[in-house]
Amino acid sequence: MPRSAWKLPETPLHARRSAERYFAGVAQAEALARLQFLVHNHRRLGLLLGARGSGKSLLLDVFAQQLRDSRRQVLVINVNGMALDEFLWNVAAGFALNPPAHAGSRELWRDVEDLLVANRYQRIDTVLLLDDMEEAETEILTAVSRLAQLDNRNDSPFTMIMAAETGRRNLLGERLLDMSDLRVEIEPWSTSEAQQFLLWSLAEGGYSQAFMTTRAIERIVTQAQGIPRRIRHLAQLAVIAAEGQDLAQIDEHFVGTVQAELA
Repeated sequence: MPRSAWKLPETPLHARRSAERYFAGVAQAEALARLQFLVHNHRRLGLLLGARGSGKSLLLDVFAQQLRDSRRQVLVINVNGMALDEFLWNVAAGFALNPPAHAGSRELWRDVEDLLVANRYQRIDTVLLLDDMEEAETEILTAVSRLAQLDNRNDSPFTMIMAAETGRRNLLGERLLDMSDLRVEIEPWSTSEAQQFLLWSLAEGGYSQAFMTTRAIERIVTQAQGIPRRIRHLAQLAVIAAEGQDLAQIDEHFVGTVQAELA
């Protein structure tokens, strides 16, 4: 089958980074619902957990897009490699406080607290989403703990959500783990969820449902252990390899060949 008949997208099975074009499996849909619960009920601190490649960062981006559709101030920060002053400055700048380039920590803390108080009076939800928290420096963890106690009133509409790898959550420390109001975990995809995702993605690229067999999808899910990023990666390699060989269909044996070459 020629390439033109496939209507092959430039990047097949690429990650969707918008709320409108995001594929949410059961685990992702439930995680989004629980995160919404935290914000709607003005809970101060939540924890989003998942294996590497489970889609935590993408889910935070989608959640942030959903929140921005309403009257909320939302900020996503990846704390990996950040120093304390950089973190505080990014929080202040991200919430449009226009901090001076060389603002000190005392000034930044005061500005952030003033913002939270002002937003409480104006009933504006303030949401801070922190990604890669298992990579955070100790001083960042301490700062997040302090943030969680600013304007600590029942009617304060300030929520923080920390995303971290399940197996490394202990790096956040007992204090932050104990302060978390709710832990949300993204479970691996089932074969059914993966099949829905792959068929949906292939249809987006102009493929028929018969292009990838059910047994091929089952093998992909088994090899990838249900992790969305691995599923997408292996399926993408299979599509590219099939294109190179002018194959009309991807079956389980072809997936096995691709996996063997990848290994």
